[in-house]
Amino acid sequence: MASAAQQPLIYFHSLVLENVRCFGEHQVLELTDAQGRLARWTLLLGDNGVGKTTLLQCLAWMRPVRTGEAHAIEPVLNNEGNNVLNSLLRTGSEVTLELGATLSVNQSLGATKPRNQGIDTGIRLVGKNGQLQRAEPTTNRFPPRFRNIDLLEPPIFAYGADRRMGAANLEKSDLSDPLATNATLIVPIR
Repeated sequence: MASAAQQPLIYFHSLVLENVRCFGEHQVLELTDAQGRLARWTLLLGDNGVGKTTLLQCLAWMRPVRTGEAHAIEPVLNNEGNNVLNSLLRTGSEVTLELGATLSVNQSLGATKPRNQGIDTGIRLVGKNGQLQRAEPTTNRFPPRFRNIDLLEPPIFAYGADRRMGAANLEKSDLSDPLATNATLIVPIR
């Protein structure tokens, strides 16, 4: 494996969803600022059940990995079992799910001139009555100039808060917030 100095910077630029769980028609999550530069921070806020966790899971599933073919990539989701794929499908007589992501390579966060040096991954799932019928990778582009580098998975940081009191807190009567939060922070180790 190449040293850290030789590794490219890889960041998600955008995520495209269609018919994924609570997301219906074609929607795009842009991870850029108003000038099109990679955003330093993206906050996902919303009520329970609106899809915040689904977005984080989709980002994780759209990470590019190499296939057995020379210089070919596909999203990690393509390697998941049917139970995961079925869990993403919306119900309906026939539903086509589309997921895609664009990742920027060697573009610093907040760069003034974004360079479109990217990796594209995508997958299409077709389901009938909530059951997967077929899965096929769609757009999977990996520019030739990056084919000789180690493809590291981009880091995905997630903070999740659930509104249940932990068992250790149940005996404490001095809690000021009756909805004490248990939090998880996921940080990749390199």
